[in-house]
Amino acid sequence: MASFQARIKRAHFQVVLWQAAGEPSPPELDPVEYVMNITAPAASVIWELATSTSDPATQVTRAQDRNIVSVHQYQVTKWTLVALQVAVCTFGLVTNVINVAVFIKMGVAESATSISFFSLAVSDLAFVVAYFIFILLTIHGHFSSNFAYNVIAVFVFTLPYSLSSAITAYLSLQKMFCVAIPLKFRNVFTLQRTVIVLVFMSAVITACFVPMFATMYPVEFQNSVTNSSMVILAYRPGGPKLRRAFEISIQYLLPLSAQVIVIVCLVILMTKLKQASRFRHSNLTKTTESDSANSGSFRLSGKELQAVKAVTVVAGMFVTCNLPPVCVTMATIIEPRYHDTSLYFRLYNAITFARYTLMTFCSSLNLLVYVKFNTNFRQTLANMFSSRADTNAWE
Repeated sequence: MASFQARIKRAHFQVVLWQAAGEPSPPELDPVEYVMNITAPAASVIWELATSTSDPATQVTRAQDRNIVSVHQYQVTKWTLVALQVAVCTFGLVTNVINVAVFIKMGVAESATSISFFSLAVSDLAFVVAYFIFILLTIHGHFSSNFAYNVIAVFVFTLPYSLSSAITAYLSLQKMFCVAIPLKFRNVFTLQRTVIVLVFMSAVITACFVPMFATMYPVEFQNSVTNSSMVILAYRPGGPKLRRAFEISIQYLLPLSAQVIVIVCLVILMTKLKQASRFRHSNLTKTTESDSANSGSFRLSGKELQAVKAVTVVAGMFVTCNLPPVCVTMATIIEPRYHDTSLYFRLYNAITFARYTLMTFCSSLNLLVYVKFNTNFRQTLANMFSSRADTNAWE
């Protein structure tokens, strides 16, 4: 009878958790209240109430697990971050629209660097738009009874952000090779090859998302107990395996590999920038042929130097904003209970909103970099605003 009672309670917890998956306030239930013990003599699984344990250490541990993040703490953290995200996304919408407009005015096909920055601006704009819609729906409470659409929305804004990560990694590699080994790679990253690489990366990353959208679909779930319904996510045959492959490739391998590539390139670029700075400020009056050969690897023209600085700052922002999310994602591998449907679900969801906040920052601040380090961008932007002001004056 005790085993039957515990099984019913365990099932009740799981059902309540599923029903409340999209709620802003998860249920106050303890997922470790009903545990599974294996009795050696009978070799059978028996469910027991955890509260019946006499081990004080176990009780303390479970109490700590329950109180890592309370409902109140979670709500305060979530809505504080949501308010910050609204402000950052609004700023990001304006800045990325300006970025796209200025690059079009400048001519996106001016060089391999300019087309790469333009592509980054487009993918950042797509991410900010998609995430801003997600935030507005969250504030409206749309996902409280439509959990499936919450998951689909996350996939939608993850796609352009994954593209931004890949483009940033490519930009870093491009400048790193052109600065570190200029004689070999200066003519490798041509405009045509860069376009091919950007199209190929976009096609591959998009292809990783297509099976996910094709195998999952929303289903209305009727709750006869509360006489209510909610939309949950269902998968066609093979869907769960595809989602696992998707998580490994897009959520683990791509962010980690992009982070490693950008960090390595950032270190090399910063080293070469220091060398170039020392060379440009040296007071040597004579330079031997050997000195010229040695310094040629890091001698940069003014325009090239500004482009390298811009890429270095963009890469630095990428590392700063994406290193914590990558570490958080890796934590789900180390601690399986750190998940949105497991023991530390409140902590996981709170940190997830913090991770999204860093992502919005990373996609919204590039305008400041372009204005600082790109003279042509700065002049084009000033001309656009001055032309607009002159037009308004005549009106």
